[in-house]
Amino acid sequence: MKRLVDSCFVLMLAAVFPSLAFSQSLQPIPIEFDGIKEYGYTLERALLKGTGVFLSGALDGVSETLVWHYPQFQAAHPGANPGYWNPYESWTNKYRNGDPAQGAKFPGSTTYLAWTTDGYHLTRTGSRFFLFGAITISVFEKRRKWWTYPAEFVAGGLVRSAGFHATYSLLYR
Repeated sequence: MKRLVDSCFVLMLAAVFPSLAFSQSLQPIPIEFDGIKEYGYTLERALLKGTGVFLSGALDGVSETLVWHYPQFQAAHPGANPGYWNPYESWTNKYRNGDPAQGAKFPGSTTYLAWTTDGYHLTRTGSRFFLFGAITISVFEKRRKWWTYPAEFVAGGLVRSAGFHATYSLLYR
């Protein structure tokens, strides 16, 4: 259980760090690469987007580990409640008395609040939350040249893959 708490703390710290690190500055910090500043890139935005995309990948790695390698998850977090984290048991948490025939446990438990019922849905929702947050930051940036979009897409894919690899291949192997 301690490793699970530690892992969650590290993920939360990584999510909050950029906002803590730059909360004192009212002005965005420009990245000092030739030609980049004119496209609206700032170090603060790059760190926020990069952290969000990395956490998205990391949470996706956890959710895939839960489904395909639960014994490794259990070995890493021996105190984790399998009734919440093991998707082969926890899927019944959405239903009254764990029985699908009895209907939803509470309003929304089988649809828009499924993320509150088990670890698999929580990590999938968290992954999407961080990814959409990073995309939203990009949407509200200054208009840029066309080639910056595919470049950022490729960079984001690499960062997300690094987050996935950090949990799926390194933490749970």
